[in-house]
Amino acid sequence: MKRRKASQSDEKLVKRCLAGQREAFAELVNKYKAMIYGLTYRMTGTPWDAEDLAQETFLHAYRALSGFQPGRTFSTWLYTIALNLCRDKAKRKRRVFFWLDKPVAGTEDLYPQVPSDKMTPEEALEAKEDEARLRHALAALAAHDREVIVLRYQQRLEYREIADVLGVSLDTVKVRLHRARQRLQKLFSETDV
Repeated sequence: MKRRKASQSDEKLVKRCLAGQREAFAELVNKYKAMIYGLTYRMTGTPWDAEDLAQETFLHAYRALSGFQPGRTFSTWLYTIALNLCRDKAKRKRRVFFWLDKPVAGTEDLYPQVPSDKMTPEEALEAKEDEARLRHALAALAAHDREVIVLRYQQRLEYREIADVLGVSLDTVKVRLHRARQRLQKLFSETDV
């Protein structure tokens, strides 16, 4: 995946918005709404919570737009806002569920096999059980582990982008991701469905 770079068009849209052109912010929303919804959905597991948090993310961003620093990646700034809102929601709710999509190359061991027509009934049942075990294992992860897993494997962010979103060093991201994968694999192997 290519690293998302600060787009001059994003900076221009921010400047236009700050100058009072609301349609410029609508362009930013249209550009990033799927990305933010994807993050909030995977962190909450429910479409209604995800939609609320995505809308809240853009509302917060609009209100704080004057604090956006030129040269910073707009998408990273939005991810940070969205992730903080997800954290706040999780504190209030105390339970966060989400699921994983297709694996990123090299992480197939973290994903169950998806049932297909080519599988025997026994293989399809085993794949469904593995998927349920994975969901339970993910739900059992600590929030900081879940965040780094979602940002890397669902949102497909590069390590540097994750570091920017979480406000930590690149080395910290690598360590957290390594430990989170180990914990997830351990929880997966211990989970009975």
